[in-house]
Amino acid sequence: MLRYLLGGMVVATVALMAGGSLLYAEAPKSHTGKGHGRCAALAAKLNLTDKQKEEMGKIRTEFHAKEAPLKKQLGTLHHEHFHAIKQVLTEEQRARLPEGMKAEWDRRWQEMAGKLNLTQEQQQKLDKVRAEFRGKFKQLATKEGEKRPEQFRELRHEAFKAIAAELTPEQRSRFWTTFREERHHGHNAAVRGKEHEAFAEKLGLSAEQRKRVEQICSEYAKKRADEVAQLKQLRHEEHTAMAKVLTAEQREKLHELRKDRENNAKKGETGKADRDR
Repeated sequence: MLRYLLGGMVVATVALMAGGSLLYAEAPKSHTGKGHGRCAALAAKLNLTDKQKEEMGKIRTEFHAKEAPLKKQLGTLHHEHFHAIKQVLTEEQRARLPEGMKAEWDRRWQEMAGKLNLTQEQQQKLDKVRAEFRGKFKQLATKEGEKRPEQFRELRHEAFKAIAAELTPEQRSRFWTTFREERHHGHNAAVRGKEHEAFAEKLGLSAEQRKRVEQICSEYAKKRADEVAQLKQLRHEEHTAMAKVLTAEQREKLHELRKDRENNAKKGETGKADRDR
């Protein structure tokens, strides 16, 4: 239940750092607002021709247009789900919810700050960033309109960019490694169950309320799974289309780059396991 009440808080590190969105907390498309730069770097490594770059751009634009309605629907589902949960709570419990969520955000932010080994100056600057974007997210949450999901995503990307600007290259790398670890952590049923139970205790939920919330979460999970499956299929089709633009040599090079990235990720997980012993 906690994962849903906090709008994917464990997954969306920006929500931890900026006091962020309760509704649309998903991993950003671009870590630092430099997605175009990353694409350009990959194009250089693969030695793409201008014609290949143009064809890749057309494919990307086409599939992003197909993804947009699905992403919007995910945002709508999340909003409806969060609203349904709030209706199960008493007036007193709803009043205590923001304070409990903020306390959890702050606790997780302190954990993140410790892992990044921030200087005092960085901590002070990032505290200002958190306060600034907390206010912006709260203000946006009071607005209505069809474009609100897109506005949340744009604001979240701005928050990521502002946070990354205060980190060193090494810290930014550690930040995203920790982000992936937190995401994996949030998918651990046993760990998630303990967190849910602890938060339910803080709110003072009755047995009947807990049962109703779990039912709502189960219904939401099924609907979300359908949308996510469609997104994954679209991305698979996009990657397949892009691969056809590449030469055999470029496809082999891309395969090697992906293997290197996977190996680096595994090394990061192994390093974390060693530190936790």
